[in-house]
Amino acid sequence: MHRIIFRLRTGHCCLKAHLRGIGVAESATCDCGEGDQTPEHVLQACPLLDQLRIQTWPDPTDLRTKMWGALEDLERTSMFVASSGFRA
Repeated sequence: MHRIIFRLRTGHCCLKAHLRGIGVAESATCDCGEGDQTPEHVLQACPLLDQLRIQTWPDPTDLRTKMWGALEDLERTSMFVASSGFRA
Protein backbone atom coordinates (compact mmCIF):
# COMPACT_ATOMS: atom_id res chain seq x y z
CA MET A 1 0.00 0.00 0.00
CA HIS A 2 2.69 2.51 0.99
CA ARG A 3 4.55 2.14 -2.29
CA ILE A 4 1.40 2.72 -4.37
CA ILE A 5 0.42 5.83 -2.41
CA PHE A 6 3.96 7.23 -2.52
CA ARG A 7 4.19 6.73 -6.26
CA LEU A 8 0.78 8.31 -6.88
CA ARG A 9 1.63 11.29 -4.71
CA THR A 10 4.98 11.95 -6.36
CA GLY A 11 3.87 11.05 -9.88
CA HIS A 12 6.87 8.73 -10.20
CA CYS A 13 4.87 5.72 -11.28
CA CYS A 14 4.32 3.45 -14.25
CA LEU A 15 1.53 5.57 -15.68
CA LYS A 16 2.07 6.88 -19.20
CA ALA A 17 2.43 10.56 -18.25
CA HIS A 18 5.48 9.81 -16.13
CA LEU A 19 6.88 7.28 -18.57
CA ARG A 20 6.59 9.85 -21.36
CA GLY A 21 8.33 12.41 -19.19
CA ILE A 22 11.34 10.17 -18.74
CA GLY A 23 11.41 9.14 -22.40
CA VAL A 24 10.19 5.56 -21.97
CA ALA A 25 6.75 5.95 -23.60
CA GLU A 26 5.93 7.68 -26.87
CA SER A 27 2.67 9.13 -25.59
CA ALA A 28 1.22 10.20 -22.25
CA THR A 29 -2.34 9.63 -23.48
CA CYS A 30 -4.39 7.12 -21.52
CA ASP A 31 -5.79 4.08 -23.33
CA CYS A 32 -9.24 5.68 -23.03
CA GLY A 33 -8.05 8.56 -25.24
CA GLU A 34 -9.61 11.19 -23.00
CA GLY A 35 -6.54 12.61 -21.33
CA ASP A 36 -3.04 11.97 -20.14
CA GLN A 37 -2.67 8.92 -17.94
CA THR A 38 -1.88 10.67 -14.66
CA PRO A 39 -2.77 9.66 -11.11
CA GLU A 40 -5.60 12.20 -11.11
CA HIS A 41 -7.00 10.91 -14.40
CA VAL A 42 -6.88 7.27 -13.30
CA LEU A 43 -8.40 7.93 -9.87
CA GLN A 44 -11.02 10.47 -10.91
CA ALA A 45 -11.92 10.42 -14.58
CA CYS A 46 -10.81 7.50 -16.74
CA PRO A 47 -13.99 6.03 -18.25
CA LEU A 48 -12.34 2.61 -18.51
CA LEU A 49 -12.43 2.49 -14.71
CA ASP A 50 -15.91 3.89 -14.09
CA GLN A 51 -17.37 0.59 -12.81
CA LEU A 52 -14.44 -0.11 -10.53
CA ARG A 53 -14.50 3.50 -9.30
CA ILE A 54 -18.20 3.22 -8.38
CA GLN A 55 -17.61 -0.10 -6.63
CA THR A 56 -14.66 1.34 -4.70
CA TRP A 57 -16.18 4.72 -3.89
CA PRO A 58 -20.01 4.50 -4.06
CA ASP A 59 -20.19 8.15 -3.01
CA PRO A 60 -18.25 10.87 -4.85
CA THR A 61 -14.81 11.21 -3.26
CA ASP A 62 -12.35 13.98 -4.00
CA LEU A 63 -8.76 13.38 -5.07
CA ARG A 64 -7.33 14.82 -1.86
CA THR A 65 -9.16 12.19 0.20
CA LYS A 66 -8.06 9.41 -2.12
CA MET A 67 -4.39 10.41 -1.94
CA TRP A 68 -4.05 12.11 1.45
CA GLY A 69 -6.98 10.84 3.52
CA ALA A 70 -7.18 8.56 6.52
CA LEU A 71 -5.70 5.07 6.51
CA GLU A 72 -8.99 3.57 5.32
CA ASP A 73 -9.06 6.00 2.38
CA LEU A 74 -5.50 5.14 1.39
CA GLU A 75 -6.19 1.41 1.64
CA ARG A 76 -9.20 1.87 -0.64
CA THR A 77 -7.08 3.82 -3.13
CA SER A 78 -4.40 1.12 -3.11
CA MET A 79 -6.99 -1.60 -3.70
CA PHE A 80 -8.47 0.41 -6.57
CA VAL A 81 -5.09 0.82 -8.26
CA ALA A 82 -4.20 -2.84 -7.72
CA SER A 83 -7.55 -3.90 -9.25
CA SER A 84 -7.37 -1.42 -12.13
CA GLY A 85 -4.71 -3.23 -14.11
CA PHE A 86 -2.55 -0.09 -14.10
CA ARG A 87 0.78 -0.24 -12.36
CA ALA A 88 1.53 2.61 -10.04
